[in-house]
Amino acid sequence: MDLPFRSSRAAAYPQLDTGEKVVAEATLGRDVAVLTNRRLVVSGRDIEQSFPLAAIGVVRARFVRSVRAMVAGALLLAAALALATLAAPVRGAIGAQIASLETAHRAEQTQAQAQPEAAPAPPATQVVLALLRALAALAGLMSPAALVLAILGGVRLAFGLIGETRVTVTAGGAELGYARLGRDAALREFVAEVGRNLPAPR
Repeated sequence: MDLPFRSSRAAAYPQLDTGEKVVAEATLGRDVAVLTNRRLVVSGRDIEQSFPLAAIGVVRARFVRSVRAMVAGALLLAAALALATLAAPVRGAIGAQIASLETAHRAEQTQAQAQPEAAPAPPATQVVLALLRALAALAGLMSPAALVLAILGGVRLAFGLIGETRVTVTAGGAELGYARLGRDAALREFVAEVGRNLPAPR
């Protein structure tokens, strides 16, 4: 279960039993993890999980960078660069075609007015002009689309490079995971403290 990195809501502190003493605590997104002399409890507005120290098999913290996020960010940035590079030439080419067809269409209209007995020009030119104007409108969106892709790619790449500190707790055959953005030394120290307070195997 991956919890959010940040939240504006304050975490709900767990209710402790009589004689239970707090050894260490850490923030996990919108929740709080509290290590006592008896258990590890994760509490928040929407969750409360308690793990007796004797039931915890493994607790570990590791820092990882997301290769997938970095690759996705790089691909988005490459797509943004390609769109930004092609936007001006595509708009110029479509604009030139529109101007050429409009000139030919006006020449046809002038010829039709000068020779009323001539057959009217087919509407194919108008259809092509309508299609080209639609393509020109789409080409006009290439630069804004490139900007959006660049922003998304930059964000994905940044999150991949910043990485996250992942905490895994294995207890009673179940494995629960929590994550914090970046390299969180305090969270790693909390996990180390949990490990030091686990009872020795018999």
